[in-house]
Amino acid sequence: MILPKNTTTADHSNGHTTHLVASDQNGNMVSITQSVGPLMGSKVASKKNGFVLATTMGPYLGQMKAGERASSHISPIIILKDGKPFLALGAAGGARIVPAIVQVISRVIDHGMPLEQALSAGRNCSGNRASSWKK
Repeated sequence: MILPKNTTTADHSNGHTTHLVASDQNGNMVSITQSVGPLMGSKVASKKNGFVLATTMGPYLGQMKAGERASSHISPIIILKDGKPFLALGAAGGARIVPAIVQVISRVIDHGMPLEQALSAGRNCSGNRASSWKK
């Protein structure tokens, strides 16, 4: 299946990663992160499964050699408590994903913060050039 050529997003200058968490009444959880590239990826979907194929592995990868495994920050997480799903998280944001998820988990588990408050609190992310505070 090929998507129409005029398929666009409202603001294609910002990111192209989506994260979804779902749970059911039985306590089952799923945490899925997908990054297909800008403007809905390749605009080609799998005929059998219906998912959109990516156009990029991310601009942060740099030069890749044959046989190398690409690095990725995509980190869908499910945390168990007493053997049962307790918390599911994930995020968009490239290199900011991992520190953001760790900070939210710590706020919930270590500090007893409600999830909504932990998610809306500011996060510190540091990289190669500078640190930033994101709220």
